[in-house]
Amino acid sequence: MPSSGTGTMERMGYVRPEGGAIDYGSIQPLERTRKDPTDGTSVPTDNIKRVSGENSASGLPYLSPGPGNGGHGKSRASKHKGARSGGSDAELRGEVSDLTRKAMEELHAEDSAASAGVKAAKGEKSKSGRSPARRALDEPSPLLDAYENRMFLPALPEQWQRDAGQSPKKQDQVLEHRMKTMTRELLALQSRAEQVMAQKDAEILRLRFKSDGQQDVIDRLTKENKQMQRELGSAQADHARVEAERARKLTAANLRVASLEAKLANQEELFDRQDQGATEQLDALRRERQVLASALATVAQACMGGEGADPAAVGRDAEEAMRAGDDPLPRKPQAWLKFDYTADEAVAGGGSPKRRALPLMGDGMRAISSLVAAVERLHVGREEARSGERDALDQMCVLADVITRVEEEYESVKDALTRLEEVVGGCARDRAYQGLAAVPAPAGSSVADRLEAVRGVSKRMAGELGELDERVKEHGARVMELEFYGKLQGRIVEEAKNRTRA
Repeated sequence: MPSSGTGTMERMGYVRPEGGAIDYGSIQPLERTRKDPTDGTSVPTDNIKRVSGENSASGLPYLSPGPGNGGHGKSRASKHKGARSGGSDAELRGEVSDLTRKAMEELHAEDSAASAGVKAAKGEKSKSGRSPARRALDEPSPLLDAYENRMFLPALPEQWQRDAGQSPKKQDQVLEHRMKTMTRELLALQSRAEQVMAQKDAEILRLRFKSDGQQDVIDRLTKENKQMQRELGSAQADHARVEAERARKLTAANLRVASLEAKLANQEELFDRQDQGATEQLDALRRERQVLASALATVAQACMGGEGADPAAVGRDAEEAMRAGDDPLPRKPQAWLKFDYTADEAVAGGGSPKRRALPLMGDGMRAISSLVAAVERLHVGREEARSGERDALDQMCVLADVITRVEEEYESVKDALTRLEEVVGGCARDRAYQGLAAVPAPAGSSVADRLEAVRGVSKRMAGELGELDERVKEHGARVMELEFYGKLQGRIVEEAKNRTRA
């Protein structure tokens, strides 16, 4: 077993030093070369264009060590990353896939050209009777040979380098197991490659059948082409007759054009005169337009309160217009001179880009609508003001009657208060109250002051009357007691008299 392993390693490009174990740190893979199909020069396989194994055109998987392929526990996906960095086997598979695809494309192009009759028209034909794509598939390819003879041996794991001190037999066993695993993978890869080639051959056969069908179509189109050539000759004869008729009509048309040019000269003179008159009318209309725009500006300014209008009132009018769904009037009269009053060009919410800075987007029709709405609001406000004025006049009449009645009642209250002051003053003088006004209040005193003075006197008199009532009650109780004792005394006296008589 060690001898076979050693021979296999030597075939793979690894040489055992004489008389000792393998130095795994110094092992280098054997550099392989391939022949360039274009010039026959040898090119290292490492210079082949790199193509990912999973994304290559052939669809063949990339072989890498893994748990089931003699690896040491690392996943296939993790090994792919290391193989892409220095894996010339993936580059070689990509080159083979590109060559196969290019050959199929050339074969398909040749079959299409043959179906269209390109070779028959140009007189070009291959000496061997085979296309370059077919020869590329039939003849041996150095690239395919290099791909078949390629040994897929990845870099040695670090564990193997650490175990370099093991016995040569153990190392050869490990390498032999590794190479057997990779041999099985290579056989599986070869089987899949054969399947792909079989599919390509089936595709070539299908294209051959399709080419035969296209040849029938070419024959049919050839017959149709001959028929169309005959029809073309007939059409050319008809075209000659049509050209002769057209030349005759062209001569008549030239005479007609000459007469029309004379009429056109007369019409141009008439147009110049009409254009001059229209220009004068346009100038007059522009002046009239400026006058009307100035009038609209004056009306709008009057609607907003004139030149000395209160800014707060103008702002309230604008808010009222926005609540009503209308646009507020422009505050500057010069804006009315720059508006566009053309009804068919004015678009709601539109305006040209040059007039976006103007109020209402430069739309004069919207400005006029806003002015009409403002005038309507003024009329409505005037009617409301008149109605409020009439209501205020009616209310004023009612309030005047109320004030008259209040004045009359006020005078009666003053008279009653005067009489009350006289009565209270007389009572105060009669009862000799101390600290009470015996005369009415001064002439400048208000009714409230006079009522306060009368209230003080009335309160004092009420207090005195209360004391008087208490004394009256006490005297009444005393009188009742004396009457009781008097009656009792009378009975006692009468009983004494009766006993004396007895």
